[in-house]
Amino acid sequence: MGTGFRGPFKELWDLVSEVFDACVRTGKSVAMNEQMLPIHRHGFLEETFYTWSITPPYGGTSKILGLYNAPFETTRQSINERRMRTLLNLAEQVGPTKSVSAFWTRVLGALAANEFDFPFALLYSIVDEDGDDGSSTSSESSYGLKLCVLEGSLGVPEDHPAAPAKLNLKRSRGGFIPTFCDAMQTGEPKLLNMLDGTLSESLIEGLQWRGFGDPCKLAIVSPIRPTTGENVLGFLVIGVNPRRPYDKDYEAFIRLLNRQLATSLASVTLYEDEIRRSTNLAEAAALERTRLNEELAVSKSRLQRIAEVSPVGMFSIDAQGLLLEANDRWFEMTGYSQNTAHSMFWLDLYSESSQSLTLDGWRRLVEDKLPWTEELQLKKPWFDPITGEEVAHWVLAAAQPEFNSDNSIKGVIGSITDITLQKRSARDAETRARLSEQLLLRTQEAEALQKQRLEEAEEMRRQQNNFIDITSHEMRNPLSAIVQCADSISSSMTEIYNTAHPLIDKGLASVIKSSIDAAETIQLYSNLLIISPAPVRPVKILQQALKMFMAEFNSNEIKMATHIDESIEDLKVDWVLLDPSRLLQVLINLLTNAIKFTKSERKRCIDISISASRQPPTEGGSKFKFFPTKKTRLDLISGEDWGTGEILYLRFEVRDTGCGLTESEKKNLFTRFSQASPRTHIQYGGFGLGLFISRQLTELQGGSIGVASEAGVGSTFAFYLKSRRVEAPDSSVVESRLFSDMESKAQIAQEDVSFLADTTIALRRRSILSSSQHASLADARGWHVLIVEDNLVNQKILAAQITKLGCTTYVANHGGEALEILRSTRHFKGRELDGKDLSVILMDLEMPVMDGLTCVRKIRELEADGSIRGRIPIIAVTANARAEQIVSAKDSGMDDVMTKPFRIKQLIPKVEALLQSIAPSA
Repeated sequence: MGTGFRGPFKELWDLVSEVFDACVRTGKSVAMNEQMLPIHRHGFLEETFYTWSITPPYGGTSKILGLYNAPFETTRQSINERRMRTLLNLAEQVGPTKSVSAFWTRVLGALAANEFDFPFALLYSIVDEDGDDGSSTSSESSYGLKLCVLEGSLGVPEDHPAAPAKLNLKRSRGGFIPTFCDAMQTGEPKLLNMLDGTLSESLIEGLQWRGFGDPCKLAIVSPIRPTTGENVLGFLVIGVNPRRPYDKDYEAFIRLLNRQLATSLASVTLYEDEIRRSTNLAEAAALERTRLNEELAVSKSRLQRIAEVSPVGMFSIDAQGLLLEANDRWFEMTGYSQNTAHSMFWLDLYSESSQSLTLDGWRRLVEDKLPWTEELQLKKPWFDPITGEEVAHWVLAAAQPEFNSDNSIKGVIGSITDITLQKRSARDAETRARLSEQLLLRTQEAEALQKQRLEEAEEMRRQQNNFIDITSHEMRNPLSAIVQCADSISSSMTEIYNTAHPLIDKGLASVIKSSIDAAETIQLYSNLLIISPAPVRPVKILQQALKMFMAEFNSNEIKMATHIDESIEDLKVDWVLLDPSRLLQVLINLLTNAIKFTKSERKRCIDISISASRQPPTEGGSKFKFFPTKKTRLDLISGEDWGTGEILYLRFEVRDTGCGLTESEKKNLFTRFSQASPRTHIQYGGFGLGLFISRQLTELQGGSIGVASEAGVGSTFAFYLKSRRVEAPDSSVVESRLFSDMESKAQIAQEDVSFLADTTIALRRRSILSSSQHASLADARGWHVLIVEDNLVNQKILAAQITKLGCTTYVANHGGEALEILRSTRHFKGRELDGKDLSVILMDLEMPVMDGLTCVRKIRELEADGSIRGRIPIIAVTANARAEQIVSAKDSGMDDVMTKPFRIKQLIPKVEALLQSIAPSA
């Protein structure tokens, strides 16, 4: 209000200024209907239409006070009317077409009238390489044999690169060829865009743009396929109006255009086919007429039969609407009786919704003398041949007027094509769309339900974790005491066996050995056997093990042979990292068994071999089988103690000529307290733990153990271990420790074999503990350890074990007592001279009065305010074994965590490492 039109609408002023001037000059209102006004909006100059008027208000005087303008935008209506005129014009142009070649020309003629929506156009037909128009050729899969022939263009100069006269769909490259091939496969129009690179700017450069003269940024390739066939017969390439957005209306217009072309081309191809057939028959009849006039009736009959077998219903009607002729298919589709005939009868064939369309079509044929095509619904229902379902019966009616010599209407001929399946497919598509929407809603409901269930599952998992924590705590506490008792029993039994074996009979010795095996079995089931890697020579270990049993081999006249496989030399295997004591333990078990079961046989031979590989060894034959395991193997060699050397697999094999095993006996091997058969214990002794322990030890070291045996022939036991290559260390120190350990661990096995052979072999008795273990225990003798544990059984057993190492122990039942004891030590301020010594605190977490986490936090607070000097080493000894619980303990102030159950041999290195790490800061 209050501003001139020239200011806000200066871009339109040149187009409307004359109207304004005329209104001011004449003083009369002026109205403009659907005027095209280009406006910059949506990021480009847009073609818009407005219906507007301008009125001069006088305000009761003779002077014009201003101009009143009332515009209404009619862009969508105007554009749609223009496009609809194009479609109608297209139908009128191609309706009378009688050949496919003329069809292309008429299509271009109809499109030429709309220069705005078709800035440029290319029309290609598809023919075979031999020149056939391809209207009845094979499917699109053979497009490599097709040629695209340019039928005409709009706005494209002659010899332009975008419009070659001929294109081979297989051999030609570039241009619109890829889009042609894609559209032929899908049968749908393809949109090309400069922004995504599908429309090359260089391809359309130099075109003579129609309409507004602006270059197009979008183009459409539309395959032209008649509705009566499966083959694409042509391509229409059109530019998109640069001043209109490619929206849903534009897309609907392209679909209608494509459908109109398909329907019209179908009529033309059908008509051309009929004309071609009629012409052939006429020529044949003319030739026959000159020679055999009597066969005229036969030719006519033949033509009639062709019409009868056609899948299309064909008919002929005179100018008054009476049926002249129709084929059987037409009667079959319409259900019309051949004995009934009256004017305009065919109106009764169609449903009420289609009768008005039929009358409009009749007037078009008779009055306008133009072809007519329409989709109509018949009254006669259509039945699904498979399900028997009754559905609406739809046909595509196409008709053309027939003329007399004076151009008056002679009649109408036409055809009806059953399109029920196509209409049904469209209806099914709509149904599927509705179902998709319902599915989407149900999916969203399912996602909500799934989210709820996930929350419930998370809550259940939390409750399960709480339950597992409680259960684990109640199991690990007593199990820790059991394991430490078993450890004590094992060491005590071994000490008795080593010091008093000359005075023990062989039966008692066997019982003691079995007790030691049982104690080790407890350690296995508690996952407490430690794999300690050390640099060793595997061949040296094998030779040392055999040297221990040389006396047994000689006394029992057993022939022994050793084989070093070529792979040892090929892979240059010298020093590797593995646990030598565990390897020796398995070798001793296998050699002991081999001597037991071979010494009483006529042929007594034992062969031992070693080999190496970079991959896990295979079974190598149907007779040898590794024992299967269901456990998930841990990759032990990935730890820091194993280094980063190359991974090697060492395979050891012990082959004997003993009594052998049957298939049923082999099934009982490698399981706890199980022997091949009951007679094994009676004849050879033992409790069936040796092979079970050997299997567990090999699996702990990333390997497997297996057997191949035949009754009366002998047995072959083999196993492999996982190791890493390592540089040679100080060989004198390593080998001296290894020799000491090997002798001590081999002593029990040799005594067992010696009793069975009724011979006594004296070996030097050495301590079971290795030299490294002696050093650790010696270092522990000066420790002062505070044990904070509410379980009195665990408290007493742990205190006894630590006291046995030469340590001084204090005990507390909860965190409150621990703080009281701490106030009496040298660490507390004011007690530096008369306080107790304290090296380390072993603290449980779950305790009454004050739990372990609260206690350690209190201790760290006292250290921070100076009440306690330095930092006191504290190790959590707990049954809370989950990772987050361990992290929580360390975050509260624990220096380290030892989870129950554990062995003293595991605890001592942790304490020693902690004291060494804290000593420099102290």
